[in-house]
Amino acid sequence: MLDEEYRPDQITEYGTAAQDAAVQRMRPHLRLTRIGVAVAAVAVLFDVVALATFPIFAGLGPTRAWVITALVAGVLLLAIAGFQLVCWQLAFAEWRSGPDRDLNRLALISYLAHWVSYLVVLLALFAAMAASRESGWSSTSAVFTALGLAFAIGGQVLAGVQYLRTAGPPGTIPAHMRRLIERERVRARRGSRPT
Repeated sequence: MLDEEYRPDQITEYGTAAQDAAVQRMRPHLRLTRIGVAVAAVAVLFDVVALATFPIFAGLGPTRAWVITALVAGVLLLAIAGFQLVCWQLAFAEWRSGPDRDLNRLALISYLAHWVSYLVVLLALFAAMAASRESGWSSTSAVFTALGLAFAIGGQVLAGVQYLRTAGPPGTIPAHMRRLIERERVRARRGSRPT
């Protein structure tokens, strides 16, 4: 049907139903992103404890530079995860008939922040390994640094990479899995044909 063929009440109902579908798909995604922010916050707490328990031997021992770097990386990941959560909350509010926002600009910044989160988590990985080496692999500080790294990775996976999509939250199956499933279906069809 052409746009002119719809009655006005049909168009608003369709728009409302489409927005309701986006809002319903959004609820679990928003919950997962909130959990990711909480996990990233716990990572920062572990990094603070690692810094506090870092061994200092009368100024002759290892320096705290790497554990501070791990802490800074954890704070950056928390900031990125928090930013992603705010982006999704603003979009969620708009989709629930809230105030209009420029979601395209926000989506671009969110997309760039998601790529930066990969670099920051790599920085956290290398800083955590170096801090653990400096403090002694079995020290209390090294254990808390490792826990901070694990939680930082969790925060990045759950929230940092969840960039805003203006069409709504992603589906439950990632795109690469859909492609793999489709390839397998094509192969199965080729294999089932008589030659």
